[in-house]
Amino acid sequence: MKKYLFLVFFCAIQMLLAQSEKEKAESCLKLVKPAQNQTLCLLQEEHKQFWKTEDERSQLEHKKWKEAKAIVEAKKDNCRPAPVEFQWECSKPAKEFILVLSGDGEVRRIRVEKENKASVDNLRIGTTYIWYVDARLEDGSVERSNGGQFKTDDLPPRWINLPGISNVRDVGGWKTADGTKRIRQGLIYRGSHLDIFFTKAAQPNKVVIKDILRIRSDWDLRGIKETAKGMRSYPLEDLNVRLHHYPKKSRTPQGLAQEMHFLANNVEFPVYIHCHGGADRTGELVFVLEALLGLKDQDLLTDYEMTSFGCWGKRSRHNGLKSLLTMLDKYGAPQEPYAKKAEAMLREGGLSQFDIDTLRCRLLESL
Repeated sequence: MKKYLFLVFFCAIQMLLAQSEKEKAESCLKLVKPAQNQTLCLLQEEHKQFWKTEDERSQLEHKKWKEAKAIVEAKKDNCRPAPVEFQWECSKPAKEFILVLSGDGEVRRIRVEKENKASVDNLRIGTTYIWYVDARLEDGSVERSNGGQFKTDDLPPRWINLPGISNVRDVGGWKTADGTKRIRQGLIYRGSHLDIFFTKAAQPNKVVIKDILRIRSDWDLRGIKETAKGMRSYPLEDLNVRLHHYPKKSRTPQGLAQEMHFLANNVEFPVYIHCHGGADRTGELVFVLEALLGLKDQDLLTDYEMTSFGCWGKRSRHNGLKSLLTMLDKYGAPQEPYAKKAEAMLREGGLSQFDIDTLRCRLLESL
């Protein structure tokens, strides 16, 4: 009898311990959104529609481009990424939450007061993210949710949200024509001028510059007379960002080769490249760089025309880029890709094999 009672008592203790361990393992937090292993696109619907009209855009003449029903509106800024919406449930009263998000070597900790949701932008494309939530409960304790996982679609470009600054995007994320490599994200950003940093409204952007983009160099392509008036000190100096005021060279093989040499040898990455609107001078420089890195023609042209979503008006291969394309056509047969023509042009302009190898080694990654 005693042995029987002991067994009953022992089993009861084991059940209580098991229940205790189960309760301990079950957090008061439950992740709701994004769904586990969901794939999310960081392009807005207008951006995706723009991708679908490549054949139409490639055949439009300049006049028809201006008269066609606009996919984008001039002077309307729509160059922000689609944010990722996070949501969770908490069964206990909480003072605040900490959303922890990590992917591709980046870790973000986002404080959220009371609300069980958060909106996050400037994520990388084609990247797997792990996330969880810590809750600081009203009784002083801290509980952590189970981990969640989602992936972002690899459809470029990677738009960057810097309020007040238009046409900002990562040059990285585009694949080479052979599909074996892509441009690394987080090394080169392009966009319009940073003069807004002279205002207090731009202070929140400094957090993005420092903690998310981690920009080290600012390459200003504008002429001396175009730079911000009355600049007594460089506004990003406190972030240890170095200003390179290196105005855009002439549109010649020598001028473009000098720019590629400068990028390969004089710039600390990550770098932000801009002129005034990040459209024409910046667009040409990035076009030549992406061609040298091996992108296919369609992607080169689409990336240039994506500037149409900025506040500076439409850009087409039939207007602003036409002079550059005409010059490139001199360096190869009509059916040859711009990647081959750009390399031939830059070599004639004096760009060395060492510089070409340096740029490709630094900026390309294998898939």
